[in-house]
Amino acid sequence: MKKEAEKITKIINSCKQGDRKAQKQLFETYSGRMLALCQRYTKNEQEAEDLLIEGFIKIFENIKNYKEVGLFEFWIKRIIINTCIDYYNKNNKYEFISMDNNTSEESFIIPSQYRFSEEDIMNSLKTIPNTLRVTFNLSVIDGYSNKEIADIMNTTTDTVKNNIYRAKKSLKELLLLKENEKGSRI
Repeated sequence: MKKEAEKITKIINSCKQGDRKAQKQLFETYSGRMLALCQRYTKNEQEAEDLLIEGFIKIFENIKNYKEVGLFEFWIKRIIINTCIDYYNKNNKYEFISMDNNTSEESFIIPSQYRFSEEDIMNSLKTIPNTLRVTFNLSVIDGYSNKEIADIMNTTTDTVKNNIYRAKKSLKELLLLKENEKGSRI
């Protein structure tokens, strides 16, 4: 583990000097995980790949500012998430999500006999509206608070709570529908 950390530190220092080989190594080391992150925020592979490249450009432009406090991967992840959010804000500024004040957590319970793969969940997540998907990702997957999400998305915490509720409800409905379709084919 220590050897791996030393290797990453060496790559980071070389990247700070503008070394193209080190940049390639850094990209190869983290691109898989960061692409998976981008895929959660987009509806298709091409958008995810574009955001990954845009994010790494920002990483290389700003790596000189990295102070080696905390894990480097968290620093990269933050830049990639911000790149995705910037893309979302730029392309979905006027998307309207109607308000539904029923935010009971009980409606999210899925009976225990159902088992869903990560692929099923991610594919279902891609089909819900952008605002709901981004809010869900920020909250449930990336661990942002409702206040942080409201600040990022330029909205209120009540709207964030509502969007999380609606995203979970939509995912539940999509997953149960998928499961029922599987059952009817047997």
